[in-house]
Amino acid sequence: MLPRIVDYLSLGGLTLSTTNKYGAAMRQWVVFTERLNESGDEQFPVLMSGENPERDERHLLRFVAYQGWLMGNKPSTIRGKLTGIRWHHLDNGLANPCEEKFRLSGLISSLKRIRGESTGKLPATPAQLRHIKSKLDFDNPRHVVQWAAVTMGFFLMMRCSEYLAEGTTFDPVRAMTSDKLMPHADGVRLADGDYARADSLTALFEVSKTDQNRIGCTRTIFATGDDLCPVAAYKALRAVRGATWQPKAPAMADADGWVLSRQAMAAILKASAEDLQMDGAEFATHSLRIGGATAMAATRLYSDGEVRRFGRWKSDCWRRYVYAARDAVRSLAAAMSRVHVVTESQPSASASSTWRRP
Repeated sequence: MLPRIVDYLSLGGLTLSTTNKYGAAMRQWVVFTERLNESGDEQFPVLMSGENPERDERHLLRFVAYQGWLMGNKPSTIRGKLTGIRWHHLDNGLANPCEEKFRLSGLISSLKRIRGESTGKLPATPAQLRHIKSKLDFDNPRHVVQWAAVTMGFFLMMRCSEYLAEGTTFDPVRAMTSDKLMPHADGVRLADGDYARADSLTALFEVSKTDQNRIGCTRTIFATGDDLCPVAAYKALRAVRGATWQPKAPAMADADGWVLSRQAMAAILKASAEDLQMDGAEFATHSLRIGGATAMAATRLYSDGEVRRFGRWKSDCWRRYVYAARDAVRSLAAAMSRVHVVTESQPSASASSTWRRP
């Protein structure tokens, strides 16, 4: 049993979606290598041992050129595929095949200049959330679940693996279970049957993408008092769950055991975008996380560091996809046109003499 246990534990740090992506990248690598070997005189191994670094680099360079130039993939997509290939080499006890490959990073940089980098998905907005709410039937328990997921995904800036199923698979360690949503009133945690008095909700993130050591963290959101209220959505969810609200049970589920999936949430966001005359392809589950960060930044009440910490980013990468709110720059042009700028340097006499009024 030991080899099976090792295989299981070695995958323990990866989410199901990451495991699937790495597997897909490796399958593409295998097929590419087979076709490369069929079309040329030189034979390239699927797993690179490092015995011939120059050959390994040419192998990787051709794969990147094929993916970027011929298949049209963005540099970020290619880097993700290389990460999957690297992981499978390490998992087989081999060295990192991408390490010390100077031309590899140069080729990706060239593709970035030519193809451009991925712009990511667009953020969900409060207006979009209100549109989604207007389309839901709150007498339907599954619609209540969907609304709770939409609001919590937005206000808690959650990754899809942290509260949604992947297809029919739900990970109770990484994803939000009933016991990880804790209602409070006046700063005091409420007893299980007293959730209706809650004025805030604390979510426990036991483990996530940026918390491989499983330190865990919590985030608290308060009732808004308006139509977009995650605490009110939580209360409605608890009401439809009844006695099925048990520890370790999926939070975003109905009383019959149906669990909301990433695919279903993406379909909701795409449909709402198209209703609002936007391109549905530009929206996915990550739009809620992006939208929450964008909305928090747009309030101008919180620093960049506070946005980063609340959204549980380890770096400032969140700035790459946080969009500027239109209203936040309403007075920008007017203010810029009226500002008085004094420069210390003065134009030289020769420069000023060459300028003539028409």
